[in-house]
Amino acid sequence: MSGEELARRVGRSQSWVSRVERARAVPTAQEVERLAAALDCTPEQTEELVKLAGEPKAMLSARDRVVVVQRIKTLLDMVAEEVRRLR
Repeated sequence: MSGEELARRVGRSQSWVSRVERARAVPTAQEVERLAAALDCTPEQTEELVKLAGEPKAMLSARDRVVVVQRIKTLLDMVAEEVRRLR
């Protein structure tokens, strides 16, 4: 799926999706739910992603925020690869 298609499904801009992919933007739990739905995540994967996104950002250092986003991105990449294999 292209970044443009993912952005359309999530209801965000393609540049936002790109920033998330590069760990430059931290999606909210709601945005992560939409990303997970767009990528056909399992309920377990969605739960893990939402849990990561639900971390209180105000209490995280900038470095920790990057770690959270990277974990979200890694999970999304794994799901996207799994979806590609199944199609």
